[in-house]
Amino acid sequence: RAWLFGIVRNLAANASRRERRRGEPDESLDMATEHAGSEADPAEQAVSREEATLLWRLLAGLPETYREPLVLFYRQSQSVTEVADALDLSEEAVKQRLSRGRAMLREELAAVVESTLIRTRPGPSFTAGVLVALPMLSGSATSGALTVGTVAGSTAGTAGKSLLAKLGLGVFVGPVIGLACTYFGTKAAVSTARSKEERTCILCYSLGITAFCLVMSFGLVAVLSQAGKLYTASAASLVLGVLVWTAALVGGVMFMCRRMERDVKRIRLATSTAEEVSESLGCHR
Repeated sequence: RAWLFGIVRNLAANASRRERRRGEPDESLDMATEHAGSEADPAEQAVSREEATLLWRLLAGLPETYREPLVLFYRQSQSVTEVADALDLSEEAVKQRLSRGRAMLREELAAVVESTLIRTRPGPSFTAGVLVALPMLSGSATSGALTVGTVAGSTAGTAGKSLLAKLGLGVFVGPVIGLACTYFGTKAAVSTARSKEERTCILCYSLGITAFCLVMSFGLVAVLSQAGKLYTASAASLVLGVLVWTAALVGGVMFMCRRMERDVKRIRLATSTAEEVSESLGCHR
């Protein structure tokens, strides 16, 4: 790197001038070299190389006025006084250049990160490719796929049990609260019923709603407890399944309530018509 050699030449020239002023003999500039450990992890070495490449690229973009103090202060582990001595500057000037250099480095790094994130953002073609590849991956029957399926089944079983444990009593408490509301609502509706047929209709629908809630609750527990045994699913798909189950439960109860309301109105209409006919016949007599 040309600018790095420029720093070395400037340091050597400054050191020679100081030594001549002090009347001391010239000494060769000590160039320290860092050696990585022989047992270093290859992955760590690769990351270190990437970090070093990025750092040198960012430093190369800085003006030399701010680059030299940063390299001497951090790379050569020198103090502010030593950096000021090496560059023939005052300590205050070195502090200002270090501060400004750090700020410029932060700005450059932020710009690099932003551009990298924007450039590597997956587009519609990437998403479409993933969606097309999923059925192909799931349909493979090789031994490797069987191994992955076994691991996925274990993971799905753990996810299902974990989700069931997190839901805990909520799987039962929710329907129990719903059943309690159904009971009190049924009791109030029966007490205001105008005929025996109307009371019978309300009771039948209430029993149907109760049975529906119980079947849905035990069905959810059974399905989640078999995750990883009879089927494989991710944690996200299990959560989505619980949301669908909740929507089905609420939708089913609302559907039966509307049917009950419609049948009760029909019974009331038929009952009132029969009463009117009876009253008219009684008047004629």
